[in-house]
Amino acid sequence: MRYDAERCAWSFEVRDADEDAAPSTRVVAAGDVPARDGFGDHLALAYDPVLGEVALYLNGDKATESVEWHPEWDFSTVGVDVGRTGGASTGADFFSGEVDEVRVFDGALDQDAISALPILQSGAELDPDGPDIG
Repeated sequence: MRYDAERCAWSFEVRDADEDAAPSTRVVAAGDVPARDGFGDHLALAYDPVLGEVALYLNGDKATESVEWHPEWDFSTVGVDVGRTGGASTGADFFSGEVDEVRVFDGALDQDAISALPILQSGAELDPDGPDIG
């Protein structure tokens, strides 16, 4: 995920394989972004391996169409980079803003859970019977 300053919009890019030269898909979010100054945005990237789709959510609302994505890599063998692109020794495109909190969930979240994330207090967890927002 990244902020596209030319379009004044958030976007995401997914690669088909864990290689720099692998084919990729880039999608730009619709709507008015970024949020009001000083309040920040909540971004959620949801990948559903059963449907083979990925989409970006902005402040709890779906900001892009779901795009088909069938990666050829094993997610258990890769890490997550926050605030840059590239691996541990080749980082680039550093994010000049602030990242408040990062959460990674095992499994795809539904629309209701994603909508609850922006109001979830720091450190709180999603309850299987409903979001724990307190």
